[in-house]
Amino acid sequence: MAKKLQKVFALLMTVSMAMSLMSISAFAEETDEADIVVKVGETAEIHGYTENAEGAPDDDTWTVENEETAKVEVTDEGVFVTGVSAGPTVITHTYYVQEESQPEQPVVENVITDQTPTDVEEPTDTEGTLPEEVLTLSDPLYTLEEESWTVQVTEDEDAPEIPEETCTVNYQKMSDGITYEGQFNEEAGRFEITVTIGEDADGDLVLDLSDVILTIINQYAVENGYDSYPVMPGDSNPIHLTIVNHSGHTYQYQDGSFVLSTAKASDFGEQTLFLGYDGQRIPASFSSAIQISHRSIYSELFGRSGSANVTIEDVFGIYDKLAEKGYTGDQALTDYMLAYFNDFYGTSYASFAELAAAKPELGDTLATTGSNGIFEEVSWETLDALKQEHPEMVPYLHITDETEEGCDVQFRWPEQDLAAFAYNIFYQDFFSVGFGSETADMNPNRNTKFTRTRGIGDYMEGTDLWKATDAYLASLTEKELTNADDSAMDLDLILCLDGPGVGNGYMNYDFSFYMALELEQTDTTYTVRHEYYTNDSLTGSVTTDLAGNVITEGVEGTVDQEITSASAVHLTTYDGNDYTFTSVTPADKLVLVQDEASNVIVLRYDRTTGGGGGGTTEPDDDDDDDDDRPSNPDTDIPDEDTPTTDLPDVPGDTPSTDIPDEDTPTTDIPEEDTPMAEVPKTGDLSALWLALTGLSGSGLAAVTVLGRKKRDEE
Repeated sequence: MAKKLQKVFALLMTVSMAMSLMSISAFAEETDEADIVVKVGETAEIHGYTENAEGAPDDDTWTVENEETAKVEVTDEGVFVTGVSAGPTVITHTYYVQEESQPEQPVVENVITDQTPTDVEEPTDTEGTLPEEVLTLSDPLYTLEEESWTVQVTEDEDAPEIPEETCTVNYQKMSDGITYEGQFNEEAGRFEITVTIGEDADGDLVLDLSDVILTIINQYAVENGYDSYPVMPGDSNPIHLTIVNHSGHTYQYQDGSFVLSTAKASDFGEQTLFLGYDGQRIPASFSSAIQISHRSIYSELFGRSGSANVTIEDVFGIYDKLAEKGYTGDQALTDYMLAYFNDFYGTSYASFAELAAAKPELGDTLATTGSNGIFEEVSWETLDALKQEHPEMVPYLHITDETEEGCDVQFRWPEQDLAAFAYNIFYQDFFSVGFGSETADMNPNRNTKFTRTRGIGDYMEGTDLWKATDAYLASLTEKELTNADDSAMDLDLILCLDGPGVGNGYMNYDFSFYMALELEQTDTTYTVRHEYYTNDSLTGSVTTDLAGNVITEGVEGTVDQEITSASAVHLTTYDGNDYTFTSVTPADKLVLVQDEASNVIVLRYDRTTGGGGGGTTEPDDDDDDDDDRPSNPDTDIPDEDTPTTDLPDVPGDTPSTDIPDEDTPTTDIPEEDTPMAEVPKTGDLSALWLALTGLSGSGLAAVTVLGRKKRDEE
């Protein structure tokens, strides 16, 4: 019995040891199908991997087969895998192993020595030692090896549903060959920026003007001792953009290409589960803070005499307070705010979204002075304890100014309707842009009735404002943008931040925008190709202009220009033979496009040899007068309205003799023994506002323009 128990105990020990070698963190589970199973958003630690050999020529590496499914991170504490999206993947560890070093064998030279006996020393006791030269080892050798783990990432059944994004904006990057520079003109009180279309630019171009503007204003800020461009509510920033063209092409504004919208949300890190009016999940840094300074929060909900008396414990426990007042569930705070403002306005709206739509002044109502909602120098110990007590508020924490002792803490709106309201009103009313002559009316302090009709959200494609701006931009290139020194596209605009509406809820608030337009290349070329067919097989071709002059480069034209196909002169002689013109493509007219290879008028000519019908035939050398077959005419009947002529020989391979004007009579074909001029067989010759970070304090909210965040290095 004791032996059986010992065996069982030994088996348990073996299993335990095996599990300890293969185990991962408590957040993950293992199955027979995969080495590691982890849920989306959870992290597992990998154990039992091989350490890189000491002294190896390089570090070991960890890679993930599909980084959209999982990511691996190596820290001082260990190696961790985090689930990103549901699906399988493989993690591979590449490392060095040191091979066992072999001692170098001493070299014994094959020499003849004197065999005369000599006195030999008595050997000393060398047991357990080797000659010194045998102890010399070769340099260590390393081999590269791999080990891998299969990973299955599963959906977290308890995770909230991620809303589907419906944004339709086409976020395009700046085209190659575009450069820009600018500075702030103190005398004019505006930023002056020059965008240059360089020599390498070609084809239609995308100009990301938001990237240009943000880069220049932040460069100016750095030059003046700021980390990024600082802006206060009520500020306005005039900008004059000049676009010049050094490409050698001709450009004009492409109708309908203007875009002004919120920035691409996925470029700004973690996103909330809340959708904005633009159909994007609101970035966490773009979600504004709970408006603690409003009476509905500090007084009616928390029972404090002033917003400065609200504590971090109050806000962490906000849902406990709501429950005490009879508001429970995922929308408890929204329901409370709806009831408060229905009572305030004497209305009975069924949802907060309806209330916000009917009461545009609601933003001003909430934008009151008072506490900025930032709790400063909270110790890590206090914060960790409150997070443990109220995990429901953890996703809405905004932590800044971290030190070893603690950090500053702010709380974002934790529900869809409230977060969307703050986001939407900011872009639809508070952050405004004016163009052209309207810049003079853009005063975000005294003329908000106008500026709030020029919010970013008011420029959605298809609106009257978008159409008017599109027409304004088109008017700037009516004369087209060429290489000429005096050719330029001058664009005036102004960026404004609402004074009355941007309250303390937007302290530490990041925001950005996307503005772009496209320029259409209007210069192009076209050619006329004469194709000669013998017995339906292509014999050769010649490329000319409309007048029939052989060319090696296309004729200059412009996009959308119409070329009448019938205006091309016919050349019916090729390589000493006569052909009949049979067709032209396109039949009516050629409308030029940017693709030069498509701008070709093709004229077809045919001849038939060895009898047969249609086209010109070779002369019949048969002298048999008894042939009863009907004779076929061997002369062409020319088109009456199309005079033709032969192209004479000129030195070189390419004829350059001009074709006579169409009113010149057609020349007769001489007798057969008279040499004819030939067309050579040439072949076919046609060929401020991006992340504005607030300054902590209890006064008006200050925001700072940061540069655009990028997900990948460009």
